[in-house]
This record gives sequence, structure tokens and C-alpha cells, in this order.
Amino acid sequence: MPISLARASIIHRGSLPFIILLAATIGLSGAVNIKGHVRDRASEAPVIGANVLVKGTDEGSATDTQGNFQFRTAAPLPLILQVSHIGFVTVEVLITIDTPLVITMEPALLRGGAVLVTGQQSQLGADVSTSIEVVNLRTIETYGGRDVGDILRPLPSVSIIVSNTGKQYVSIRGSNPNEVAVFLDGLRINDAATGLANLSAIDLTDIEQIEVVKGGASTLFGPGAFGGIINLTSRLPDSNKVTFSRGYGQTDAADQDLSVGAAGRLGLFAAGGNYSGKSRRYDGSSIYTSIFSSLAGAAYPRQGVLSAKRYRMDNFLELPGGSVAQSDNTIFTNLSYRGSLLASPDWTFYYGHREWAWEDHFFTNLERDLSEENISGRIAHQIVNRSLSSTLQVDYERQQFKEEDLLYNSILDANYVAKSSLSRTNTGYTAVIRILSDDVSPAVSRIRWELSLRTDRFKTDHKYSAGWSNQIDNQTEIDTEVTFDNGVTGYSNAGRLGVRIEGRTESLIYNVFMNQGRNQRLPSLNDLALWANDQDPQMPAPPLKKEHLSTTDIGLELFARPRDYLYADLELNFTASLFANDYSNKIAYSYSQYELPRPLNVPTANISGYDVSMGYSLANRRLRGRLAYQHLNLDNPLIHPNKPESRLTYLFEINLPWLVLAYDYYRDGPQFVLLNGFVDSQLVTTRESSNLNASLRYRFGRVQLTLSYTIRNLFSDQPVLAQELQSENITPFQYYETHRRIITFRIKL
Repeated sequence: MPISLARASIIHRGSLPFIILLAATIGLSGAVNIKGHVRDRASEAPVIGANVLVKGTDEGSATDTQGNFQFRTAAPLPLILQVSHIGFVTVEVLITIDTPLVITMEPALLRGGAVLVTGQQSQLGADVSTSIEVVNLRTIETYGGRDVGDILRPLPSVSIIVSNTGKQYVSIRGSNPNEVAVFLDGLRINDAATGLANLSAIDLTDIEQIEVVKGGASTLFGPGAFGGIINLTSRLPDSNKVTFSRGYGQTDAADQDLSVGAAGRLGLFAAGGNYSGKSRRYDGSSIYTSIFSSLAGAAYPRQGVLSAKRYRMDNFLELPGGSVAQSDNTIFTNLSYRGSLLASPDWTFYYGHREWAWEDHFFTNLERDLSEENISGRIAHQIVNRSLSSTLQVDYERQQFKEEDLLYNSILDANYVAKSSLSRTNTGYTAVIRILSDDVSPAVSRIRWELSLRTDRFKTDHKYSAGWSNQIDNQTEIDTEVTFDNGVTGYSNAGRLGVRIEGRTESLIYNVFMNQGRNQRLPSLNDLALWANDQDPQMPAPPLKKEHLSTTDIGLELFARPRDYLYADLELNFTASLFANDYSNKIAYSYSQYELPRPLNVPTANISGYDVSMGYSLANRRLRGRLAYQHLNLDNPLIHPNKPESRLTYLFEINLPWLVLAYDYYRDGPQFVLLNGFVDSQLVTTRESSNLNASLRYRFGRVQLTLSYTIRNLFSDQPVLAQELQSENITPFQYYETHRRIITFRIKL
């Protein structure tokens, strides 16, 4: 335990949104004196210059040369104390009484702005070591991000794909977007229809942290996450506050953002909510509108954290004529508890429920109505001691998916109707075992052998019917051509074996990890529906098979602080990774114009590559920068389209008390592009973007005011409206490559 006090307990970096316009409640009154000592767990040496803050406020201090800190805060007890330092794992402490603290910090390398493992191990920290990028709230606000895609786009090995209907999907290390599992506060938000997660629908103002897991063989996040994992954590309503944010697009009046929220806390209980709306013109003509609202309540007993949350997301695609061509809505509900049970620590209980519906009338000859209901649950227990630790988990998921497609044939003046009703249940059993060896040698402080095994039992039911329909006396008559009722029950297995080596000197910390894994992925429910749509009674296609993935992942992380006193505030970090993903029975898609894609199994496919990055900070972290490069080898770009072969990114930041100036740049190499999912394609040589964000900050008492000016594609001359496009210069049109200027005003109190 990082804290030696019975009344100060480590908690997980929680994920709780705000209750809509909740009036601030009254907590405990009076100033509280916070003091304590911070030390390195491995060496027992004091940690100098650690930031100690009351979470949700700017109140705090830094440790002195002896590792001590002391300050007074007006925040009521109980409160959450956040302790962070470059090169160490961030720690969060629940404080219930005014007494001195002793806090120990775990050495680790910062990746992308923060490391997740806080106190009780998270799912990421409990899995086998792999390449991880973490972006925290401070970074999100610094770079002026308006969508999740804005924040993920500059990260190495990450690509954002924007569909012709304005949705944003993520690809990691060349994977297809339907292979990336996206979680919001523990609930998987990939829909059963496409297997995709629409990042444009998520309210970024409600997000506190984004984690990107690049490995494709995770076992604790469910089966089949071949392309990696995006884990979104919403903000915690840990104090009395009200927030307001408004964004205006200067170059295009359709670029609009509005967000309001409030939170209140009384003793051990907190509640909050948020409501936001945003609109974009991704294709230069149609308006894409997203409405996001959230409600939450939480309790912080001494034994752990209990939370309940509810979200609603609505998305609309409005054509220039004013008609709505496409709409979908999603309702999420979850309940979670992390903490002790019957004096046994490190338990997690989770329940989630999702309802999703989609109406698509975008194409003149095709209409699609889809719906899904998803129920999931998870029980996990972590057992930790000095030489051996393990995580045991049981999870359950049930998906129910219905689809009705209507395809109009103008020659026959008739409709072809296809209906699918599918359900799938999956029960997974996972065990992760880690064997630790401490103080191996002066140069090696720890070796950790890691093994994870997962078994899933699944059952899939599929009912399908299709035929031509004609309207006779206002009645629809269907001459059925294809019908079947089948189901599949079976097992799938996944596992990973790896080793992690950690070491440190007075000025250097290093981590090396390597692992190999195997994973399996079932055809999605949408794949099965598309396969059924394509059946010919005379020549039936072979059934879709499970995909198999074999992964190899090797990584190196270095953190250095030069000993020379002239460079005492210089901090450097370096990361590098090699990876190879080999697929068998890979599910790919063939496209024909004006028809739905056709899924099929490809015998083999592979993706390999590497990425490297170097970061630095100067002047007590007021100057920060990062340079990263990624290279991909794709054996068949038709199987993995819209992926750049190379990517160069650069980030630079000046962080002053009253001014934040951030600049980021990325340049994509050649990539094979499918236009709107049709057979037409072209090779785009390069794609680049430069973005600048300047934020002025001013505090007046308890009120924090921020005015931000963001320029997207600083040096681009591409217009933002469709009527201004010159087809010979812009094919295809890309929202993220046009020159845009946005003003954002934020208030926090």
C-alpha cells in the first residue's frame, strides 16, 4: 500500500460525470491543514518536486528537498489528494481526517502526459505489459481539442478515419476501426451493427482521461480486441462546481460547441451532470449534430467507491435541403463498485446496459433500420504481495441485434426486404499471473514475468428472412426467397506471455517489455447479417469463420534527468516499440457500388512496424515537446485501407500561469484510400496538418476564466464549404485538412 494510514485509502482514478445543473451543495466548512511526506517505493528516497493537489482545484503544493509538503485548503473533508511527478505513477488518496500522511510512489515512465496505474491497479495496469499512451485532462485542455479525434490524432500509431456521414473512427497500428474496442467508463460502446465506435458523438468536455492500449492481445477487456483499446474516463464530481463552455467557428458558422455542467458534494456523497451539443460540417455541406447528456451519483465510503451513471447520445445528419438522412441514439447505464469486500481489498463489480437505434436513409435506393440492446457485467479480484500477484475476472455480455434493410430496384419497381434477428451471449474467464523478482542487481531493480489466459463460451442465434415485396392494396406481400434459423455454440481462447524488466540509476529509469499473444475474434453480428443478405439459394457462400491473431510486441521506455546542476530541470523520455500482427481467416469486405459490403474470410494477412518517440521538458515543465515517428508494413492495403504507411508527429507546449501556447503537427505518408466505401480508389501521397492553440487564463477568487483561440491547419488554404471546393485540388474532401479558426470561452467556479 502506498499509504501507511488506516484512514487514508488509495482509490482508482474514478470515472463519474456531472448531474445536469445541480445546485452546489454545502460541504464541511473551515480550512483544512494538509501535510505529509512523499517517498520512492523502490529506494525509500524522498521524492523532490512532486506536485500535491486537491483534485478538482488549484490548491496544493510541491514537495521540498526532504520530500515534505504542507498547505491549507478550503475544500471540505473528505477530499481527494492527487500526487504526481514525472517518472512516477500518479497516486490518488482519499483523505477523511486532518492528519499527517506518508505517501509512496511507484517508479514508472510517463507516456503521453500521464500513467494510469493509481493505487488499486486498473484493468490496464493489471494486464500483461504493452505499449500504452495516456492523455489526461490537462493535455486535453492545453491542445484545444473539440472532439476525441482531435486529441488522438497526434499520437503515434493512431489514425482517425472520418466517414462520409461525419462519424469518427479510430485505427491503431494499421488495424481496421471495427477491431478497436472503445470503452466509456468501463462500458464498451462499439455498436453491434458495425462493430464501430463513433468518437464524434462523445462530449470531450466530460472526459478526464483517455488511454490507448496498442497491443492486440488484451485478455481483461473481452475477446477480439484485435486492434487495441481506447479507454475513456469521464470527470469525477468530487467538489462543488459549475462549468460552462462555448465554442464558435469563425471560418464556418456550422462549427458550434456548447457545454454546461454542475456538480455538488456533501460529505461522502457526490452528484453531477453535464449537457452539451455540437455541430460540424464534415463534408463541407451537410450538418452533423451531436447531443450528449449525463447524470451520475457516487458514494465514497471508507471501503471503496460506488458510482451510478447514465448517458444519452443523439446524432443527426441533416442534408443541405433540411431533411434528416440519418439519425441514431444511444442510452448507457452502468453501476460500479471498487474497493474492499469483507475485509478483502481490490474487488471490482460492474454492471452496464446499452440501448442503441439507428435509422439510415442516406442513399436514395437503400433504407436501413437497426437496433441493439447490450447487457454486460464483470467481477474481478486482485491479489497482490511482494513476489506474486494475480487478477481473476469473470465477465458476461449479451447482445441482441435487429436489422431491416430495404433496397429499391427501379427496373422492377419493387423492394427487396431483408430482416435479421441475432443474439449472442459470451461468458469469459480470465486469469493474469505476475511473478516479481525485486533487487535483482544494481542495474535491474525488478523483473516481472507475466502470463494471462482467457476462455470464452459463446452462443450465437441468427434468424433471417428475405424476399421481394410489392405494395398491393396498401399491404406488403413478400415472396420469401431465403430463410433460415441457425445458431452456433462454442469456445474461444486467448493468452499472452511476457516479461517486463525495470531498472534505475540516479539519473535514469528504464523499462523493457516483450510479449507474445494469441487472440480470437468471432464474426460480428453485423458481419453475419451482411453475409446472410448476400446469400444465393442456388450458390450459398461458405459460412464465416473465426479470425485468429498472433501478436509480438517489444517495447523500451527511458526516462532521464541529467545530473549536471545547469540542467537540473531538464527531463527527457524516449520510447520505442516493434510489433507484428499475423492474421488467419481474416474477415475482409468486398465493395460494389450501391450495395452493402460483402464479408468474406481471407486466409492470411499481416501488419508489422515500429514507432519511436522522444519527449523533453524544461524550466520546471513550462516548456514541453515530443517528436514521434511510426512506420507500417501492410501486406494488403485493400484489407486494411485508409492507413498511412508512415506518420510523423510533433508537439510543443509553453505553459505559463496565465498563458498556454500549444502547437502540434502531423504528416502522414502514402496510403490507399477507398472513397465512400466504393470501388473507386486512389493513392494519396501525403497528408499533413498544423494546429495552434493559445489560451489565456485568469482567476478571480473561485472563478476560473479561460479564453482559447484555436487554428486548425494553420498553413492550409483549403476551403471549408462544398461550393468552394475545387475538385482537382481536393479529392477527397477532408474536414481535418481545412483551415479553421475557433474561439472558445470557458468558466469554472
